[in-house]
Amino acid sequence: TLVFLIDFLVTRWFADELVKEKGHVEKAVLAAEQVAAALSAFDLETAEGTLSQASLPDPLNVAFKNIIGNLKLYRPFLPDALFEELHAQRVTRHTLAPAAPPGSVYAGVGAGAGCEATVVFTDIQSSTNIWEVCTSGMKKALKIHNAVVREQLGAHGG
Repeated sequence: TLVFLIDFLVTRWFADELVKEKGHVEKAVLAAEQVAAALSAFDLETAEGTLSQASLPDPLNVAFKNIIGNLKLYRPFLPDALFEELHAQRVTRHTLAPAAPPGSVYAGVGAGAGCEATVVFTDIQSSTNIWEVCTSGMKKALKIHNAVVREQLGAHGG
């Protein structure tokens, strides 16, 4: 009987620990969803605030911090119209904004509420070295790169 009692207590303790761990995982997943949602709206302030209060696994925390840092670096190269649209979107509702007017740089992008969004990351080979050696040339190259990406997004519906 003592063996069964000990076995029961150990099993009960293990089950309680699993329930606690499940709660931690659920909180981490919710925090990660909130950070990702803020990043998708380029709301870096909210993303950083949520991240600072969250208890995420180190690799995920580092990855989010790297994304935030990269987005801060790219901000000067993105058109203000994008941020005006994102700000209006956050103020009025929490869904994707309607499609851009025909002829705008975002025509064909953001088909409306409930549409899927794709995040595209590109890499310019040796860009770090080029930035160091020829900053003005790299700025021009990045503007061309961004124009081509926008043109292709518009041509293919976002």
